[in-house]
Amino acid sequence: MGSERIFSAIVSNVIKVLPEVTPAMVKEQAVFEELGANSLDRVDIMVGVLDDLGLKVALPELGSPKSVASLISALQRHARHVTV
Repeated sequence: MGSERIFSAIVSNVIKVLPEVTPAMVKEQAVFEELGANSLDRVDIMVGVLDDLGLKVALPELGSPKSVASLISALQRHARHVTV
């Protein structure tokens, strides 16, 4: 699964969970806390991204990504084992 598809799903879910954030603010190097996300927001974002991508991954397996880039990496590691 390509990082562009994952990034697009992350952007979509960040703006759903954090309506004050615009798509232009969500960059690969963005830190979720700097975007205004607390730990519960990050969980909501991860659940939404997994759902959008059709991935079945237990949240603890993703760790606790603090940035968009770390979430992309975690999802790519798990997506390699899934046919989507």
